[in-house]
Amino acid sequence: DQDNLFFVGWTTTPWSIPGNTGIMVHPEYEYNYLKMSNGETWIVAKERTEQLMTAIQAGFSVEKTIKGKELEGMKYENPLLKHLKLDTKELENAYRVVLNGRYVNVDDGTGLVHLAPGYGKEDREVGVKEGLPIVCMVKMNGLFDERGGKYAGKNKS
Repeated sequence: DQDNLFFVGWTTTPWSIPGNTGIMVHPEYEYNYLKMSNGETWIVAKERTEQLMTAIQAGFSVEKTIKGKELEGMKYENPLLKHLKLDTKELENAYRVVLNGRYVNVDDGTGLVHLAPGYGKEDREVGVKEGLPIVCMVKMNGLFDERGGKYAGKNKS
């Protein structure tokens, strides 16, 4: 419900992004709301802000800083959803921020971790605990199924 506000998530498995149903943040880390020079506001871990902004050479200012636990329950729109063919019943309780002190770190990435419970043991563990939908669109042959929409029939890699 907030225009131009974006969670900047991190993943090591980009092929699982269509199956995203949550974002993990660490409850005790601090997160910056960054006002970008293009008018957008990005949320990233305070500890990762300088390295990330230097790497992308973007102009920004820090609007405010909050604890991760304050982000819990915030909802977002999946930018890929318009390209997928998922039943809305599959997505009840999806696209929200959950807290996790075990799998979120600030060693790399953004301090916000993409969560796709249909892909991988850790994601499934957190997704089940948090009541997130488990969506897997990759068939045993490694290709996206018909629910993958524009990605259907394409290799996950």
